[in-house]
Amino acid sequence: MAGMLVQMDSYQHCWIDSVKEPWWLVTMIDDVVQFQLLRVSSF
Repeated sequence: MAGMLVQMDSYQHCWIDSVKEPWWLVTMIDDVVQFQLLRVSSF
């Protein structure tokens, strides 16, 4: 079985002015197949 490399990054920001709590943008990408998953959430 080959190794796997998944890169993950996140960013917290007040994306919408009318929403006071900051939201998170989280992204993950598989280095081999270039599949990318994005999620925006207030957690």
